[in-house]
Amino acid sequence: METILKGTLAVAIVALILSAGTMTYLTTFITAQETMRTDLKKLSADVSGLMDRAKVLAALPLEVRRAVENLPTYYPDDYWKTLKGSYEEGRVIIVYSAAPEQLEGMRPEFNKKFPWIKVDLVSMRASDILPRFLTDIQAGQSTADVFMHGIDLIWMEQAYPKYVMKYSSPEGASYADFLVQQQKKDVGIYTWAGNWGCMAYNKEKVPRDMVPNSLSDLAVKIKKDPAFWKGKIVMYDVGLSIYGANWMMAINRLLGDQEFWSIMETIGSTKPALETTGTPMAEKTLAGEYLFSPMVGESTWRTALAKAPAAIEYLYAPGGIVASSQLMQLAANAKYPNAAKVWLDWCLSKEGQDAIISASGGSWFTYRTDIPAEKYSNSWKAINDKYGKTAQVAYWLGTLQEQTAFRERWMKLMRPS
Repeated sequence: METILKGTLAVAIVALILSAGTMTYLTTFITAQETMRTDLKKLSADVSGLMDRAKVLAALPLEVRRAVENLPTYYPDDYWKTLKGSYEEGRVIIVYSAAPEQLEGMRPEFNKKFPWIKVDLVSMRASDILPRFLTDIQAGQSTADVFMHGIDLIWMEQAYPKYVMKYSSPEGASYADFLVQQQKKDVGIYTWAGNWGCMAYNKEKVPRDMVPNSLSDLAVKIKKDPAFWKGKIVMYDVGLSIYGANWMMAINRLLGDQEFWSIMETIGSTKPALETTGTPMAEKTLAGEYLFSPMVGESTWRTALAKAPAAIEYLYAPGGIVASSQLMQLAANAKYPNAAKVWLDWCLSKEGQDAIISASGGSWFTYRTDIPAEKYSNSWKAINDKYGKTAQVAYWLGTLQEQTAFRERWMKLMRPS
């Protein structure tokens, strides 16, 4: 009897195991069938979407289809909608503060790739762009789709983020790390070029052994021969120029308070000339009225060099190299938003960067890190690799109160009462 019971129990256990295995198999089979149905539905939707996309693209002009076909692989799959939208809009309005010939030089290169977009360029002084922008926004009007300028603290505090279009460019990840982080924080603000601040001197009137190789060295040479430098140094008027104030604050951040203010005190002892913009500084240095300027944008010096290459020389100042970024934003109320995105993405692309640098005569530099340093000797990567740490003018986000205090202290050294 015991043997029979054990046999019966064993059969029951085997039956249970087989039953459990069957249930597991059935459950797995049913799950696989459901997954397959889901995948088939998705595949069907994808095929349908591709067919719809193909129909839409087939109806577009040949140049638009070619632009879609030639998009880099890292662009989103639906970027064709942006290009289609830009074709339907057919226009983009850009307000800028750079030299007119630079933007004019970029336009034909852009239109080689996107001939259906009419590019309207409106040149304005940098200080006038923000007031015009805010006034039109408040009036419910659309002045422009794209704003390209050297940023200042007021723009950041008043215009962002309420009036700037949130847009994540597919080109943004190819830039310097600090710009990538800035873009993640403030999506919609992009850097399309930079301008290095450089020292320059009149080669005909400054002996070679008197040429400073840094701001610290300038202070040493002033103390050695103060009479030589008296009234012959020219600088931005930080009291009147926001741009100049931002340059000086960037140098202060780079050198540190103690060294910076010590150098400024020494320069102030020469009673330097003060100008509100870089062009008269370059022109008067060229003419010999001034002998030396410790900080003017490279683009300004290059323009002066084209007029008289033998008269002046500019150089980077190790330990005090700063860069002014040219920023671009899309207006939240853009009338032609898709065309604006296409313009911004092209400007940030390798092709666009080449066009920008060419149009500027090489005075602007690129922040892209995937362009070989040997291609552009003044690129962000090339200068940082050669000279070490640099500072940015555009991303010094202090307060207006801090800026005011800085300017007052600086002016007391340059124009003591």
